[in-house]
Amino acid sequence: MKIKKRIMALTAILIAANILAGCSGKGDKGSGASSKAQQENGGSAAAQDSLQEGIKAGELKIGISMYNIENAFSASYKEKLQKSFEDIGCKAENIIIKDAAGSRDEQTNNVNEFISSGFDAIIIEPVKPSETENYVKQADAAGIPVIIINREPSYAEEGRWATEGIRAAYVGGDVEEAGKMLGNMIAAYSNKGDINGDGTVSYVLLQGDADIIDTGLKSDDCVKAIADAGLGREELFKIGVNYNRAAAKQAIIDVIAKFGDKAEVVFCADTEAALGAVEGAQEAGRSPGENIYIVAVNTTKETCSSISSGKLGGTLYENSTLQAQTAAESSISLINKKAVEARNAFGYTEVTKDNVSEILEQLKN
Repeated sequence: MKIKKRIMALTAILIAANILAGCSGKGDKGSGASSKAQQENGGSAAAQDSLQEGIKAGELKIGISMYNIENAFSASYKEKLQKSFEDIGCKAENIIIKDAAGSRDEQTNNVNEFISSGFDAIIIEPVKPSETENYVKQADAAGIPVIIINREPSYAEEGRWATEGIRAAYVGGDVEEAGKMLGNMIAAYSNKGDINGDGTVSYVLLQGDADIIDTGLKSDDCVKAIADAGLGREELFKIGVNYNRAAAKQAIIDVIAKFGDKAEVVFCADTEAALGAVEGAQEAGRSPGENIYIVAVNTTKETCSSISSGKLGGTLYENSTLQAQTAAESSISLINKKAVEARNAFGYTEVTKDNVSEILEQLKN
């Protein structure tokens, strides 16, 4: 009887350990995040371990649906995903990359095609992050793992993957951290962003999608550093510009026409919005970098040029090479039914005049 009890106790401990291993990504922000050391040093070996257990990379079919490859960041990410899968051993002809072209319907068609064709894993840069749950449910029902990249779904959805044992994971940046870092850039100015000296920083938020703008940069995050500096904050305008430069340009022209010199700071969810904001401010008679400050998430060669000229106050650099490698390696692990963190959130590097040349070199790789 004592032996039987000991066996039962040991079994319970092993079950509990397995549950904990699979449930590392809860609904709260931090519980599913991989450590920096894991992200930078552990991925490649993990992928090779999976391959050694019987997965033949050359036989795998990987389906990738990108948000919109006309967007510079997405286009670069696509190329790095292709290389990352090929480095693991996947055949180029078995890596099928489709462009959703900013269309939710087109992306749904992409995902349905991957599922009906029995692909081994699906990578999605979601046009609408709110659609992630539907995509994951459909793929999970077909026994296909999913990696969501760059555009994060809700913490609740990520937590569901962990608690329900679903083979899915997010790989990308942390929007909350991004907002705070942009605020720090503004607070680093000698006037803390209060260009007109009225004691209040009046700002504009240029978000991504027009119909889901609350999933992007949050006012509270962006202005935290400004509040800590003791200044007032006033949100003049918030709009989703669909990551479109022309739309962002027009939005800033309209803002300046309405608010004049009161518009002091522009927080942008991506680089296309930032470049459009610079153009719009100039057309409206303002001097970006002097009497209006513009900062943005993500970094491209073109934004580096604007930072060097002083028109852009700064951007945030995401290591998309490392993210693409992590997405590819996580796919292999999930195909092999190995545990993967539900939320793999990467940090950013501030890009300013002080380090823009260094970041530009990294972008060339």
